[in-house]
Amino acid sequence: MKRLLMSLALLTVCGAGVANDHTENRQFIHDQLQLDRQRFRALQTPEFLQQQRSVGAEDQAFLDAQASQLRQTMQPGERPVDAALVFVSFSMPPEELKQRVKDAAQLNIPVVIRGMVNGDMRATANAVAGLVKESNSGGVQIDPTTFRKYNITAVPVLIVACGNQGDKVDRLQGDLTLHQALKRVAEEGDCADTARNLLGEGAE
Repeated sequence: MKRLLMSLALLTVCGAGVANDHTENRQFIHDQLQLDRQRFRALQTPEFLQQQRSVGAEDQAFLDAQASQLRQTMQPGERPVDAALVFVSFSMPPEELKQRVKDAAQLNIPVVIRGMVNGDMRATANAVAGLVKESNSGGVQIDPTTFRKYNITAVPVLIVACGNQGDKVDRLQGDLTLHQALKRVAEEGDCADTARNLLGEGAE
């Protein structure tokens, strides 16, 4: 009888130990999954957006205006052919992206992104507001169709179009500033006259 009681006691202790092991294992797996989700979100969200703070009440009207403008750019329908377009992404370094948007505004060239930040209009408007608030100029258009039209797979890219309905296209990609890229098109491109007009030099 004593042996039986001792055996039952040992089984109870072993059972408790196994239960504790299972609990610890479940907690470990849960913690790892949480870390994986955090890493995934960090990979999906550019550092520039991770550092942004929530907007204050005084910025709400500005943010709403950005969201409204973005919604308008997403409306379907025929659009005129632009003389030039700048293609960017929020994956670009923040300062470089800000400079691109600022330069494009000075040259009256539309800036295009493929889609919304994390699929969210509010996050996208917040990100755009962070780009244009200092200079209070410029903005972006959401237009995946134009990305496909010009087969844009990496950014930044400058497209200069001319001819009948923009059938001639000069394409420059890389670290050139917009002014440098337009200068190169003005000197060597098929759309040299268009580039010179954008630079304010007039066509020869």
